[in-house]
Amino acid sequence: METEPKIGLVLVGGGAKGAYQAGAIKYLSEKLKFVPNIIAGTSIGALNGAILASHKSFPEAVKRLNDIWDTKIDKRKILDIDPWFPIKTAVIKPEFIENLLRENVQANALRNGIELWVTVFPSIKINVLGIGGSAIQALGNFVIASAGKKPHWHSVKNIANEQDLYNLILASAAIPVAFPTRTVEGQLYCDGFLGDNIPVKPLAVRGCKYVIVIHLCDKEIFDSSKFPDTAIIEIRPTKPTTKSGSGIIGSLSSMLDFSHKRIEELKECGEKDAQYFTEYIFDKLEIWKKWHESHEKMLASAERFQQLSKLKLINIQNVLIAHNQNREIRNLPSIKWSFQLAESAQEWANHLALNNSFQHSSTQNIEIIWVGATGTHSKSKMIEFWGSQQKICSDNISINGSWQDICTQANEVGCALATNGANDYLVCQYGVDIA
Repeated sequence: METEPKIGLVLVGGGAKGAYQAGAIKYLSEKLKFVPNIIAGTSIGALNGAILASHKSFPEAVKRLNDIWDTKIDKRKILDIDPWFPIKTAVIKPEFIENLLRENVQANALRNGIELWVTVFPSIKINVLGIGGSAIQALGNFVIASAGKKPHWHSVKNIANEQDLYNLILASAAIPVAFPTRTVEGQLYCDGFLGDNIPVKPLAVRGCKYVIVIHLCDKEIFDSSKFPDTAIIEIRPTKPTTKSGSGIIGSLSSMLDFSHKRIEELKECGEKDAQYFTEYIFDKLEIWKKWHESHEKMLASAERFQQLSKLKLINIQNVLIAHNQNREIRNLPSIKWSFQLAESAQEWANHLALNNSFQHSSTQNIEIIWVGATGTHSKSKMIEFWGSQQKICSDNISINGSWQDICTQANEVGCALATNGANDYLVCQYGVDIA
């Protein structure tokens, strides 16, 4: 059994909006002392990830990434139109990005750095020359992607050839028609966003217990329930990052806006949003380890009960959002997470599931219990059930104290979930942190 959790970082694609990730990571590194064990990236996320993964010191890597966005990104050079593009395979000259990558990412340092996974999409081959052939190729790739063609996820540690390694990262960011496709170990690839713009899967397969996903679009759809054994924290823009405009025009305009003013705006938003989505959960990175220790104790406890089926890892972020949305409506201050209360709640949830019972523990804390048929409600929906005083007393919800005390006194909460195959048991305990 591992002594420390694997913490993953997912950087999604979105062109110039990748500056938002630089700002968000800056906050995570400087304020929370966050250091990932594994990184996965798509498109601009792969380029950002390569810089972060190739430095010995993660704080130094974060500073380097922000410095590149601040001083090295030249809109005229990065979007330098090739005058010969009608007979070429791409509209934009790739040399600036190629040189920027090689200058800031050393191949051996990348292989020996933080484990990095890159998403690429296997491209069809077209024998038609010129930009017309590239357009046909792009259309074909969109069609096969829509039909369910799967992307490929590659670990840079497994790419022996230096040119293939750079091509892998460049391929992930090869926006169709704009930038050329790349060949890696004999396979032609293009932008990974066609197959998986949010590459949580390779990190889940590698055993990451916790993953931070930094989105680049406020409306990006992601179903975290596909990864039930991974606790996922999502940081996403609280303001629109796509310029006004209809459909693909507005999207492309935003993806290609590398102006210094826009980069500064995106970085600032990234920092603020990273704080917004994590302030309820983490005071410092040590909380990751405390949660892991609590979870391991929970699993050890479960092993003593042969009748208890698989325990479910609760999504802390979703629980807090559900609580604080209700509190905001009532003009109450936000509540924060307590790992001590969560551990106590987990012990009681285990007991209820094991004994198929519905009663309160002997805790001195305010405690709410919910029970329902397995898999019928999400944790946030369960909490919505006790979102109003009128619903607090029912056949499947019970409180051992006063709802008014929760509203006016409690400022921390810990919740836990267990199942016995027939019913799910959610236990939340509330307390007052005088610190």
